[in-house]
This record gives sequence, C-alpha cells and structure tokens, in this order.
Amino acid sequence: MEAPSETETTKALLAKKRAELAQLEEARAALVALAETDQTKIPHEEIKQPTPPPPTNIGPLTEAKAQVVVAPKSKEEKITAGEILDGKDAENLVQSMKSFEMKSGESVVAGTDKGIGYKPHNEDRIVVSTEENLVAVIDGMGGMGHGELAAELLAKSISENPENIDDAVLNSIDRMKEKNVGEGGAVFISAKLRTEAGGKFLDISQLGDCKLIIIKKDGKISFESKDQSLTQTLVDAKIITADEALYHGGRATVDTAVSPDIKEEQRKIKKYDSVQVEEGDLVILMSDGLSDNFTPEEIAKAKTEYKLGADGLFLWLSNAADRRMREIDEIRGKTTEERTAILEKRKTDGVYSDGYKSEPKKDNRGLAIVEIKENTVYAKQVETIRKQFVVESSVSYEGENGEIRNCKIKEVPTEAGEGEFVLETSSSDEDKSKYFMFDLDDFIKKVVAGKIKFISGPEKNEGTVKTKEQLMAELQATIERTQQRLLEIEAELGKLE
Repeated sequence: MEAPSETETTKALLAKKRAELAQLEEARAALVALAETDQTKIPHEEIKQPTPPPPTNIGPLTEAKAQVVVAPKSKEEKITAGEILDGKDAENLVQSMKSFEMKSGESVVAGTDKGIGYKPHNEDRIVVSTEENLVAVIDGMGGMGHGELAAELLAKSISENPENIDDAVLNSIDRMKEKNVGEGGAVFISAKLRTEAGGKFLDISQLGDCKLIIIKKDGKISFESKDQSLTQTLVDAKIITADEALYHGGRATVDTAVSPDIKEEQRKIKKYDSVQVEEGDLVILMSDGLSDNFTPEEIAKAKTEYKLGADGLFLWLSNAADRRMREIDEIRGKTTEERTAILEKRKTDGVYSDGYKSEPKKDNRGLAIVEIKENTVYAKQVETIRKQFVVESSVSYEGENGEIRNCKIKEVPTEAGEGEFVLETSSSDEDKSKYFMFDLDDFIKKVVAGKIKFISGPEKNEGTVKTKEQLMAELQATIERTQQRLLEIEAELGKLE
C-alpha cells in the first residue's frame, strides 16, 4: 500500500482542525445562550388547543374555540395589568373559554358565564396576569346588579395590581364605597406561582367560598382550600357532617367577603402556607357555581378516568354542570314533597340520581385551570453543572453554615450493579480520614439554588467546577489557538500545491 503524500496528510489535518473549530464554536454558542437565559427571556410559543376525547357518559361536548394569550416576550411588550374575563358575550362556559401562557411557562385555561336558568347577567369574574403568574376567580354577591358591580371593581383592582393582592382588595373597597354598591360584595380565591430554589410554589389568598384544589398526575388531591362559609363553620363545630353540608340549605351563606358593609376584622384575607406544585399538577380555581355541584373527589375521578388535561377537564366540568342545571328539577325534585322524598333517598344512597353527591345548583360559573410545567431553566442549570463533575475529582466549597469543606466524587456500586454518584467529604478542621457521603444530585440542586458556593479545586483538577465566565474564556483561547493553527496549515497546503 502506498503511503499518503505530504499534501494528503496536510489536507486531512486541515479537515480535522476545521471540524474541531466547528465543535468549539458550537460549544461556545451553547454557553453564551445558557449564560443569557433567564425566565424573562424564554420565548413563549402559543398553546394549541387539543380536542380531548369525549367522555362516554356526559353527553356531547361543545367544540372549544379558545383564544390564546401568551406572556410578554420583551420589556417593550410588557403588560402591566392582568386581563379580566367577564363572559358577557358567552352563551355557555365553553364559549367563554380562553387560554393563556404564563411567564413561568404554565398553561392556563379559564372562562366564566352566567350559567343556565339562573340570572340574566354574570356576577363572576376571572383575572389572569401572565406577567405576575397570577390567577383569581371572583364571585359577586348582593343581587340587583350590586354583585356584578362589586365583582367588576374587585377584578379591576386585582388586574391593576396583581403583584399585591392585599392592596388590591383595599383599593376595591374604596371603589365600592365611591360607587355605592350598598350590600353588594364579592368573594374570591387567587393563586400566584413563584419559583424558588428550583421548586415551584403557590401563594394562595382567599375571602369567602370560592374553591381551589390541586390534583396530582395520579389523580390524588394534594390540596383543597377551606370555605369561609356557614356550612363549613357547622362542620367544624360538628353540628353537621361534611356529607350533610353538600345538601344543606345554608350552602350559599358566607362568613366574609370583600364589601364596605363588612367590618375590617371580619374580612381579613386568609393566607395559606405556600404549597409546592410539580410538573403535571392541575390547579383548579372555581366559584360555587361549580364547586357546589361537584366534590373535589368527583372532579379528580373524572380527570383520571377520562385521562383529561386542563382543556379536557374544563370541557368536562362545563358539560357536566350544564346537564345538572338543565335537569335540576328532575334530580332534586320540583315540589316540596318531591324534594323531601328525594333528599331522604339521597341520605340513604349517598348520591343523587345522576350519581353526584351534591345537591344540584343553578349559578354563575367561574373556572380557571392551571397546568404546571417542568422548570426547564432549572433543569438545564442542573444538567450543565452535573456535566462538569468527574469521578475522583475534588473540589472545595463553602457549606450552608459557612464551613469550608473538601470533597471527592465517588461512584458507589448499587445492588443493580450500576454506579450511584456521591460526594465523599470532610470539614477542613477535621481529620481528613473521617469522610461521610451525601447524594451528588442534592448537592448540585443546592449549588443552583445558591445555598452552596464553590471556592476552588486542586491544581490541574479537571473535575473542579468552573464558572461560565471561566469556561467561556478557556474556550475562546482554544478557538483562537485552533484558528491560528488552521491558518498555518492552509499556508503549508498552499506551498505544496
């Protein structure tokens, strides 16, 4: 076999160097993109509305033609106020359906309508602030239009100040006084999503009997708000049971509301402890036009049985509530005698004739469903840091309590034969032979959250964690050296040719 010529060898070397340069440029571009990425700069794509499979036992579903609203993509497009949904032009809940994408990446589907056979106007409102990751469902009360006005004023105040729900409520009360809403008022529940240390959390505020529940991927209910109502007070006092509250005559009576007629100490906003949510969770906010018709367990069962996402569950709730409102006389009875007989049967059977536990109710309806998404920015940060760890490499870091620790990355065989990465570490002021181990993934999460600060690693230690700026500088230097060598090889090739 004939040996390759000097020209062929130089050409092969040139091709190799060009490929090396291309890889380095690609790596540098990826690092630049990562360095510039934060949650406010992530591009948001419009949500496509899937058509869920129609459930088999709740009648036909009306086709949803939902508009889509996405979070602002830049400061120039920033929307400071939230959007108010009033459902005035909607013939039913599905027609009012609108989709949003939050700045945090979550998708929201929401809508409100006057219900079937109740009032000629709608006293429910929904506020969605994509910029502040906030959703609020509002239910007006008071009759004679005062409830609608009170709900509108509260919605306006929240939409103008979505970052501070307490101030928004106080502002709405001033507006109600100016507009003389009389005995009118409104109840609400709101959820604001925030990201902290890699996790996603809901801050929930409530006044009255609007309901919020969280359904996990597996259909389990992880959270349910507690109504501020007469029936809940009776349940807490053990005067009636939770089941009896589902058909109690005082279901519509609330203990508090946003109203000038209610004393300040009686309308203190209820704040729940922050609730952590995970990818796949559905956060459902609804007025009593829906929560009085279905128990959280019934909603969760429908979600699981029909494999529904946010859009599909919205359609199911709308359709099932439509049917209950239309068939209310058949389900609960029309005359006093019929109602008494049906109620006694309900107490025995545990459900009404349509299979649901709650007495059917006609009312305005407000509904918002938030689908929690993966924290992609956080996941990328974790993956980037993890790639920098090398088995047997060492790093020094400052712990959560300020102590300096040295650690070495170890791969420990498991029963399945695969390696599990752990850190073998000791304090600098302790015997270096006394090491203990902890999980590497937990360590990385604390780094991303800023709870652990890297200091340095041993000289020439490839496993030392470096900042993005250091990596960028090293890559740039390598690229420049490669480009210089490329020019030299091209010059050599030109001479040979």
